Amino acid sequence: MKNLTDENKKDFENQINNINETDESKVLCDIEGELKKLKVLQSKNQSHKMEDMISNAEFLHQILLSKDFPLTQSTKKWIIFGLGYLISDFDLIPDIIPRIGYNDDALILQWVMYMIDDEINKFNEFRRAKDISESGNVIKELLKGSGECETIIIPGFLTGTNDIDSYKQWTKKIRDGYGKFSNSGIGIVNWDLNHLKEFTKIIKIVDHQLSLKPVYESEKFLTEWQQAKMEFTFLGQALARNIEEIYQANPNKELILISFNIGTYAAATAINTLAEGRVSGYFTFGGATNCMEMPQMGFTKVNKVYNFFSNHDFALKFIFDNFESENCAIGLSPIVNSTSRNIKNFNVTDKIHNHFEYRQRLSEFLKEKIN
Repeated sequence: MKNLTDENKKDFENQINNINETDESKVLCDIEGELKKLKVLQSKNQSHKMEDMISNAEFLHQILLSKDFPLTQSTKKWIIFGLGYLISDFDLIPDIIPRIGYNDDALILQWVMYMIDDEINKFNEFRRAKDISESGNVIKELLKGSGECETIIIPGFLTGTNDIDSYKQWTKKIRDGYGKFSNSGIGIVNWDLNHLKEFTKIIKIVDHQLSLKPVYESEKFLTEWQQAKMEFTFLGQALARNIEEIYQANPNKELILISFNIGTYAAATAINTLAEGRVSGYFTFGGATNCMEMPQMGFTKVNKVYNFFSNHDFALKFIFDNFESENCAIGLSPIVNSTSRNIKNFNVTDKIHNHFEYRQRLSEFLKEKIN
């Protein structure tokens, strides 16, 4: 059996639509035993096809078991179907037939992997972010400085790791914008969200004063938004470790953080993790973090926190109106903290007419507002 017929696929897709919690429980109960059995068979009769099938099944099992990776129900059903077919006694080709008994199982798993390819890419990036949180350097150096000051940019929704032109513009704007930055070393948290296709596509569309209402997959957008927050939380853990290394090497160096939109999650996580005195200044532009959570996230440890927000931030409005209904982003309102005087809020609604305009006016805001 080399291919699935259209009739096979139609029948299987009907089965996938009807998958329920009982099917999920059975798969979770039986799959480890099935994998052990298959590994024994593989050890006795080496087969590349069997090896690939086992590898695919283990990978799908990892995704299903991941507690913090946000999965759509559709993707979960595909995975349960693939693993369920592997453990089922009712196959197109009975497993007991020598040499070819698992051909259909291997083919089904390959088909499932193909059908959820985007989710697989997202899971790989999610896992990579989680691994970076535990070890490794997340800061990419852009410009060396005099050693007295270090500025770290935490980019947001649509800045890719290969977007060198944007990085060059940012470094120029930072050095032009504020006196102490003129000799600063500049680095960037090296990450992008291009693997979150639904999210990045829709964010571009909705960032408009006409309040455009695109046709989109709500569940997919929500899971990708949740993943973005988790990834930048992981990056914040790595950032804290890297900042501590910078501090230990030079305790007198002044450290500045600048974040855009989702970058606030990394910044807040890092600042909350670090000891007091590690970060001297923090600037956030169009911050995507909940304004009520921010004061509890360690910002009293920073000498000065500068929050720039605009009521014309249509990308954030879309997210928080539809997916964070009980919260408000600091990119849309002041950070609320009645006990701390180190937080300065700047309403720039008269100058910012869409979310991504912040990057264009970065040096202007640094010159006008910071002293």
